[in-house]
Amino acid sequence: MRPSELEAWVISITERVLAGKPHEDARVELKAEWPEPDKAARQLAGQANSAGGEPILWLIGLDERAGIQQLLRTNLATWYPQVSAEFNGIAPGVQDLVVPTQKGPIVALLFDASRIPYVVRNLVHGQLSGGPVAFEVPWREGTAVRTATRADLIRLLMPLQSLPEVETLEGALRLSVPLGQDRKTSGMLHVKFYFVPPYLQRVVIPFHRCNICIQSPLHSEFRDIPLALRPPQSYTASSNSFLNPKTNSVTMEGTATEIVIDGPGVAYLNSQFEFDGQILDLGEDVRVVMTLRPVHASLDLKVDVILTKSAPDNPNQLLWKHPNAI
Repeated sequence: MRPSELEAWVISITERVLAGKPHEDARVELKAEWPEPDKAARQLAGQANSAGGEPILWLIGLDERAGIQQLLRTNLATWYPQVSAEFNGIAPGVQDLVVPTQKGPIVALLFDASRIPYVVRNLVHGQLSGGPVAFEVPWREGTAVRTATRADLIRLLMPLQSLPEVETLEGALRLSVPLGQDRKTSGMLHVKFYFVPPYLQRVVIPFHRCNICIQSPLHSEFRDIPLALRPPQSYTASSNSFLNPKTNSVTMEGTATEIVIDGPGVAYLNSQFEFDGQILDLGEDVRVVMTLRPVHASLDLKVDVILTKSAPDNPNQLLWKHPNAI
C-alpha cells in the first residue's frame, strides 16, 4: 500500500474515533500504548489467522474511548524483532508510518498477513504447571484471542489459490446535492481495477455474491450499494441507430450477472445509487470496501479504495478521487 493511501486510511479511522463512532473493522486494532512483545505476538497471530490472510492495521497511540494518547518513545527496530521472535518460522511483514496529528503522532503498523497460518510460542510453556505444549495457533474471536479449534484450522487451511490479485488504478465518487424538495442524494461510483487471476485458472465473480460499503467519518456506513464489473468496451452504431457493445479484452467477458476472468486485464466498476436524506459532506477521506466472492472460493476477496475530497466540476456535486484520478 502506498504511504499516501495508508495515511488516508489512518486519518479516516482517527476522524471516526474522535467523532465517537466505532471503526467497525475487525482488521483494525487500536492501542493506546505499545504492547508487550510476547502479548503482541499472540494478538497479532490470532488476528491474522482469523482474517484469512488479509492485511492487518494497528494504530499505536489511539484509544477508542480516550482518543489520541501521548506515546512513550519506542524504537520499532527494537520492538518488532522481539515480537517476531515469538513466532515459529514466519512472522507477518510490517510497514510502518508515523501520522502526525494536532494532539500527537499516531504510529500505523500495516502487517502483511498473507502467509497464514501463524504459530507462536506458548507463553506458559516451561513455567511451573505450564504443560508440554510449546507452540500455539491463536485465533481471534470478537475482541478475545483463544486457541484455534479443529474447525478453525480447516477453514484456515483451505486453499487461497482461487482468489485473484486486484490493483486499483483509478477511482471517483460523485454525489449530487439535492435541490428543492428532493430529499434523496444520488451517487455515482466509478473505479478502474486490474485483475490478475491465479495461474491457468478461470475466475468467475457473480455479482449477487458481491457488495460495496462506503465508510465516512461524518456518517454511518452506507451499505447495499449495487455492484457490477465489466471489461473495457467500445460501441458501434448499427443500421437501426442502436449502439452495439463490443468487448475490448482478450482475457475477460462480462454479462449482466457476472464477470469471467481468464487472464490479467482491466475491469470497470460503475455503480449508481441513492441515499435517503440530504448528504452535504462525507469528510476529507472516504473509504470504499468492495467484497467479492468468486465461484469456488472459500474466502471473500476484500478490496479497499481510499478516495480524497476534490474540487468538483459541478457546483451541485461533491467529489472524492483516487490519487490516480479518472
